[in-house]
Amino acid sequence: MSTAARGVLFAGVLLAVVSGAVVVADTGSGPTPAVDGEPEAVFTGENMAATVPTEDGSVSLSADASGKTIAIDAAHGNAPSREQLAPIVSTLTENGAEVTFTSSQRSGNFNATLRNADAFVVFGADERYTTGQLAAIESFTDAGGRLLVLTEPEKQTFGGLFFPPRGESALETPLTPLLSEYGVGVRDGYLFNMADYDNNFVNVYGTPAGESELTAGVDELVFHESVALVGGESVVTSGDQTTLSTTRESDTYGVVTRAGENAVVVGDTSVLGSEFVQRSDNEVFTSNLLAYLVTGEKSPADAPQPSDSAGPRRA
Repeated sequence: MSTAARGVLFAGVLLAVVSGAVVVADTGSGPTPAVDGEPEAVFTGENMAATVPTEDGSVSLSADASGKTIAIDAAHGNAPSREQLAPIVSTLTENGAEVTFTSSQRSGNFNATLRNADAFVVFGADERYTTGQLAAIESFTDAGGRLLVLTEPEKQTFGGLFFPPRGESALETPLTPLLSEYGVGVRDGYLFNMADYDNNFVNVYGTPAGESELTAGVDELVFHESVALVGGESVVTSGDQTTLSTTRESDTYGVVTRAGENAVVVGDTSVLGSEFVQRSDNEVFTSNLLAYLVTGEKSPADAPQPSDSAGPRRA
């Protein structure tokens, strides 16, 4: 399916979430396998160590979102699902913000979307950003635009299993060039915790690493198959018995990091979605992220400036 066709299909899906509230820019979880050497966990009766999920609360937005435009990337093979978007799209639009989607790879159109936006949200990516697009995003955040990137483990196939063998070196992903612009990296593999988890050992707990407006009111969060983040300033870290699948090392790992005032990276694409937004304090964290998105002040308001060509994709 072409990129343009994906954009049209994606728009139709989102209209079912918030009818009439979403504008499509004309800028043209399956089960996780067992860890190598360990059987898939089956719990019954007394041997069930899982914490029963707490599912209550709702996403809210106390900051003024009127007149703000939030652009969500759908042009890099990364159209997020209805379930991932419903809580944030409905909250933003109910509070006066406009939500648009980038559906064109062309640099001029991509820049036009960013010029009209106050914040840019990326849910993973299967296709690389061009050098022109990377420059546009950097110019956007330099001017005060807010960037939120949610990433996830790469599903590489080795011998029929969807995780690398022990000792496999980190693999570069389509998001690597974008994240590296902000000094953030992603370790290969996913996080799990066999000692303390929410319903499933790949649903790991995270706690604030310090004081931040992103974690105000947050005691504990739940992340599903999160990646481990390096670089930036850690905002949320996993529990101390969390294990990285590729190294089998148990440690605390960064799962949310901030790079300067205008860039935030989250190691899980599902934490804001319908399935997980009410787990622990996830709805509070989501509310804080939305406030972060709508409180940036971009100057000049029309940054980034037009680009004549897309340029080559970064290796």
